[in-house]
Amino acid sequence: METLTETQIRRRVESAYRLFVIRDRYLLQCDANERSLTHKLAEYLVPQFPHWDVDCEFNRDGKVPKSVPSWRGNISPSDTQAKTVFPDIIVHKRGSDQNLLVIEAKKSSTAATSEDAAKLAAYRSSLAYRFVCLVVFPVGPAGRPRAADDVSFPDRSTPTG
Repeated sequence: METLTETQIRRRVESAYRLFVIRDRYLLQCDANERSLTHKLAEYLVPQFPHWDVDCEFNRDGKVPKSVPSWRGNISPSDTQAKTVFPDIIVHKRGSDQNLLVIEAKKSSTAATSEDAAKLAAYRSSLAYRFVCLVVFPVGPAGRPRAADDVSFPDRSTPTG
């Protein structure tokens, strides 16, 4: 298995993000759906992580839905065990417990919240993702994409629940 440092992960994600902005800026300018944006970003992540699987909204942990017991945001009364989650983008090995990176994405028109930070911390603690990342897509005609501002890796000391 390929061992990557946080710096290497950051560079690869920022590189994919810059390519996304160059080739698909129109999606940002027209304020496309968040799923459209994350799908396109995931396409640019694939060559950055050739020994890993890159998936959007992948909710499986083996054969059962992924859940994060330590995250308690917007849980319905019928969900007594854990919150079923659909990470925006993950870099992992399907069918194993090798979880490298989870990316939560938001559009600038629906800015990230403390709940997003808590969800990322829960992915790290409950599902053992080595790295977590938040991407804020600057949408609309005035949006000015900058990888250094739009892509962040929350500190590992972020509370986990």
